[in-house]
Amino acid sequence: MLGILECAAYALMPCLLGWLWELAVGVNGFLSALVTLVTLAAWYWAGWRYSRRISNPAAALLLGNSIGLLSLAVYLWQEYGVVEKLVWLQALSQKFAASLTMISVRLVMRFSPVVDGVTQVSNTALQVVGFVLMAALFAIGYFSGRQRAQLMQEK
Repeated sequence: MLGILECAAYALMPCLLGWLWELAVGVNGFLSALVTLVTLAAWYWAGWRYSRRISNPAAALLLGNSIGLLSLAVYLWQEYGVVEKLVWLQALSQKFAASLTMISVRLVMRFSPVVDGVTQVSNTALQVVGFVLMAALFAIGYFSGRQRAQLMQEK
């Protein structure tokens, strides 16, 4: 039971870090960069911890990123599926990958059109790229943890 609660807490962690990142952006650029680095380390670590609790990689990747998948689905539904958007719900759905916005913007800008000298970055592209980055980071942590466990068993 404790393992399930631990995994559920880790699944919610990116949303909390996204909320902190949004607060930090308003205060100081250094703090927002710091929260981004903390997110990178924490989500890698969460994947590593999942490798200790869940042996099935597909289940671990789906469970670990379930809040992110739900957030992305809610964002896309609010953006494209309804006439009247719930602003609070759309804002809440963006928290999962918010703390990686500094990285996502740099990736998305390379493929974004320039209109009147201004790069037009799609918020939807930022959400999708942010989710993919988070999922990849989690997967790297998960498989690193599994590899380390296998190496320890061989010794």
